[in-house]
Amino acid sequence: MNKKLLSTILGAVSAACFVTAGVCFARSQYYQGRIDAREELMSKVINLKDRLEKMNYGKKEEKA
Repeated sequence: MNKKLLSTILGAVSAACFVTAGVCFARSQYYQGRIDAREELMSKVINLKDRLEKMNYGKKEEKA
């Protein structure tokens, strides 16, 4: 009886740990994806800013 109860408890704890680990992994992947998307977006914004500055710099030289 005690072995069966202990086995059931250990099985439940193992399942809970497995589910919790899966949820934690999924959340970490989600947030890592958001961080990667932010970095990609920031690099594109910086690239666009540099291109616009070059275009404006060229126009300023033509006016001078």
